[in-house]
Amino acid sequence: MNKNFLRMAFLLVFILAGNAFSQWTAKGSFPDTTNDALWQSGNVHGLAVDPDGKIWAQNYYALTRDSMLVPTATGNVYKAVRALYVYNPDGSLYDFPTTNGVKQQNPIKVYIDNSGITGDTLGGVYPWASANLNTGRGMRADKDGNIVAAYFNILYKFDYKTGLGLGRATHLTATGGAASLTAPAFATNTNHMFSATVAPGNPVREYDANMSEVAISIPASVGFSRAFEVSPDGNTIYWAGYTNKAIYVYHRADEFSSFDSVGVIAKGFHMESCAWDPIHPSWLWMSAGGSDEPNGYTEPDLTPVNTYYRRMVWYAWDVTDNTIKDSLEWLTPVDVMNQKPRGIAFTADGNTAYVSVFGWGYKDAIQKFTRATAPTTVEFKCNMSVQMKRGTFKATDSVWVRGNFNDWAGKATQLTDPDGDSVYTGVFSTFTTGQSLVFKYVHSPDVWESTGNRTLTVAAGANVTSACWEDVCVYVPVKTIKVAFSVNMELERLSGLFNPASNNVSVRGSFNGWGETAMTPSATNADLYEVVADVIASVDEKVSFKFFYSPGTWEVNNLDGPSQNDRFFIVDQATFDAGTKEYAAVGFNNGSLETVLNQDAYITFTCNTNNASIVNAPQGTAFTTVHMAGGNSPLQWPGGGWPDADITKVIQLYDDGTHKDAVAGDKIFTTEIKFPQYATLNVVYKYGANWGLPTNGGANDNEAGVGADKTLKMHKLTAQAVVVDTFGVVHTTVLTKVEKEGNEIPTVFALSQNYPNPFNPETNIRFSVPQESFVTVKVFNTLGEEVMTLVNEEKTAGTYNVSFNAKNLTSGIYFYTIKANDFTSTKKMILMK
Repeated sequence: MNKNFLRMAFLLVFILAGNAFSQWTAKGSFPDTTNDALWQSGNVHGLAVDPDGKIWAQNYYALTRDSMLVPTATGNVYKAVRALYVYNPDGSLYDFPTTNGVKQQNPIKVYIDNSGITGDTLGGVYPWASANLNTGRGMRADKDGNIVAAYFNILYKFDYKTGLGLGRATHLTATGGAASLTAPAFATNTNHMFSATVAPGNPVREYDANMSEVAISIPASVGFSRAFEVSPDGNTIYWAGYTNKAIYVYHRADEFSSFDSVGVIAKGFHMESCAWDPIHPSWLWMSAGGSDEPNGYTEPDLTPVNTYYRRMVWYAWDVTDNTIKDSLEWLTPVDVMNQKPRGIAFTADGNTAYVSVFGWGYKDAIQKFTRATAPTTVEFKCNMSVQMKRGTFKATDSVWVRGNFNDWAGKATQLTDPDGDSVYTGVFSTFTTGQSLVFKYVHSPDVWESTGNRTLTVAAGANVTSACWEDVCVYVPVKTIKVAFSVNMELERLSGLFNPASNNVSVRGSFNGWGETAMTPSATNADLYEVVADVIASVDEKVSFKFFYSPGTWEVNNLDGPSQNDRFFIVDQATFDAGTKEYAAVGFNNGSLETVLNQDAYITFTCNTNNASIVNAPQGTAFTTVHMAGGNSPLQWPGGGWPDADITKVIQLYDDGTHKDAVAGDKIFTTEIKFPQYATLNVVYKYGANWGLPTNGGANDNEAGVGADKTLKMHKLTAQAVVVDTFGVVHTTVLTKVEKEGNEIPTVFALSQNYPNPFNPETNIRFSVPQESFVTVKVFNTLGEEVMTLVNEEKTAGTYNVSFNAKNLTSGIYFYTIKANDFTSTKKMILMK
């Protein structure tokens, strides 16, 4: 087989791979080739697109026709400057707004000075260390959309909205000197910046969001480079030493570990610019080569690798399977001896790409491409054939999809089966590219799948998601089993949470679509509720369920296993043959005096909304109100979608200095809730912001994802506590337990130093009382604010140990105080995370 045939076959693979995903439409030069005053010989070395779609372009050389009046030792004179241009998507120059009386010019002009005279920093201008070497080296947008531009060995950050300067960092070589930089790279999850030099043998450095160096990631780079990339978590570096004609991959386990070389990809690439694809996060777009020809990679043993990448083409390399998925090609004219593909950047939606070149003798420096995509649709497919054979679903029944896109309610997203194949389908075009869907299938009358939530991230074009109902795709024989359910409600009644006269008890589970099967009191025990329900099941089938009482209280404890939140039983062969089953619960939530509060507990909940964001609402939306919902009375869960009318079911928190709120207006919302004696120890709850207000983005369930609930675990002797929450952060709060040590009676009141100290996150506090006393032990921060009550009850004479878990507190100094009769003592402890 001849080499030409192989080359054509290889290129055909590229073309087919690209067409299978998307096609690009060339829009020509940007802004246009007539505007030669903007560019000097077409040397665009840096390219970035901000969240508003503005295009930032950086020339390699200074434009001598641009100047600014600057102070010198002999007076103010006009001097040449570097220039950074910012364009609107239509190609016009962006008009920066006036901010605090300062308006940034466009292009942004930066004065180069050797004398140490400070320039006008209000305009985003910074003095540079050298007048001769500070060429533009590359640009990237950080996680927040702000632009970092490299000029020789200094990186400058600009506010993408105002153009004003935000900070700078100086990159040093291995010997502490200066050398020209590559374009920086950003870990979008952490907003950490990585920086490296063009010349090899120098360190790749890591900086935090404030542009302060935090680590040397790679001590010495390999091969000359113009650009490189990092993974979103910052733990994988794709090092493009273009003279290596390949991409070297370095990886670390976490931010505290060292990077190790783990392999080589894209063998044959002579890469000088790269960028991640916003639509396909695993696609790394890379230039294959320009005036420096691609291909020619050899293995360490000098074995050649035959590749046929083309000059002036950017390929989409999928780092998950190491295949080419798409490509972009620079339009004519192509000067293979002159052009170097030094820039690529995408708009936030991924549907527009800009590429740029470094080269002499022509005006065409940036070209624009748009992704030609089919309309974004999602086709849902739910196979109901097994349910039909089981007799739990009829052809005349209906199927819907409910999820975070329709408030988990309604019948608008309905699936149908026009061809009678038992697969219910529906195609919908109401979704957008990149949207994250969370959903379940529901069939009439209102039966939900008992499996976990399904998910789909919408890609451009046609999307298809297919499943069998409850993921059961193979039919096995079933029969109706009569199951006798019973649950004891005594402790719920004693707690005052359950009123037999007004509350109804039911069992809900996979067998009834988590609907209600009502239970009634036994003739011999009014606290024992019973029902015989029909359960259609097969051998070895797991039947999950919980007990429930109105208006909205579910069992919440781990019930039939350490990791099993639902009750369940497995239908064995004997049960299947007999057709009967008894399930007798000891008590609601398996309640006993060991699993319920032995006294009333007053819990103060604080929800910090500072630096938090509201799901579905625009970034920066202010918190006006905060409400709390949950599964433990007096908390209640609202109906599906958390409708506005259900505000009567939730409890409001306050930021006005009332209801235990410490400081009015500090955006920490607070309320105190009484959990009565005999209430369950585990409390599942969640917050909602701006209930019913237009600013909440149209959804009251807006703290975190659906089902992302917080948990409070009380001790049976908990009487008072403060729970410190942050809006949007899902966690479990474990309150303390107090244990008596031995039977010896101490002679004096005493409070011991906590152990260990410093601690992270749990420590023990020991105290002694020589006589029966009412004891309180509280923890305070350095501002004197109470953060937790550890003990607040009568104690008999003895020595006690109380554990303190500070999982939800920040590092720092705290104080703990004991009060018992007339005795008071305070000690200091240090939380060090």
